Amino acid sequence: MSHKKSRHAKDLPAVAPTREGDLTTPSLKPQDEAKLAQLLTKLQPQRKEALVPMSAAKARRVLATPVARRTQPPIETLKALRQVLNSPANVLILDLEFYGTGAENTHVGQLAGRIFGRHEQFNYTVFQPSDMAPVQQLKFLKTTNLTYQEAIKFDLDTTMRKIQHFIQRQPIHYLLSYDNHFDLHVLNGEAQRHQWPTERCFWQQIQLIDLAAILKTDALNGKAMVSLRSLVGLLGLRRELPFHEAQNDVEYINRVLQIYALDANQNLLQ
Repeated sequence: MSHKKSRHAKDLPAVAPTREGDLTTPSLKPQDEAKLAQLLTKLQPQRKEALVPMSAAKARRVLATPVARRTQPPIETLKALRQVLNSPANVLILDLEFYGTGAENTHVGQLAGRIFGRHEQFNYTVFQPSDMAPVQQLKFLKTTNLTYQEAIKFDLDTTMRKIQHFIQRQPIHYLLSYDNHFDLHVLNGEAQRHQWPTERCFWQQIQLIDLAAILKTDALNGKAMVSLRSLVGLLGLRRELPFHEAQNDVEYINRVLQIYALDANQNLLQ
């Protein structure tokens, strides 16, 4: 602080506080109030400079800059998986079923999800008549017992909006699936076809865990990947539900995770 500012600060008299309820407030004489006002006036340019509003152009640049998403270390071992499963983190188990004529012409037919350790879950079957063969449309109508006019409300875009709302209602820290490379390929293809905004592509915003890949590297010594059906059998779990239905596969994955949450260090696959 300069000598001039120090002199003004010294010229201010000592103020005896007075009590008003629980608050301590100063009592100043008129001449002291004038000195205080004079000092505040000298400080005013500095105060104004600190409160200069951001220009509209700069504000647009700031808003357009993406916020870096904080990610945790990748989950690649059973020990790390066990730590996640026993932590407060929300792990969304996700499974998809598809239909189509090839890798580049494959569409999402069913999506199911459940938060591990909780009851929150969803199960959606998708009806996209423009992408489905007549036999596929008929199968959907018979399975769901819906009329055609009712079924067209179950389009993929509406379904993804519902899942987005589900995720927004509670923070999802990890997205876990079993052998997810094809799932991600198909989801990214659907996103391009439907021109979804980034916020709709939830699988690109949440840290991924591939349970099949973890088991391959940490329990099978890098050997061939085991199917979910085989894994459930190896672990001695009930197999009363049909496989390759999204909701059932989510249930099976949930049962497997319950096993590994108890002791992920135990080599359950011999």
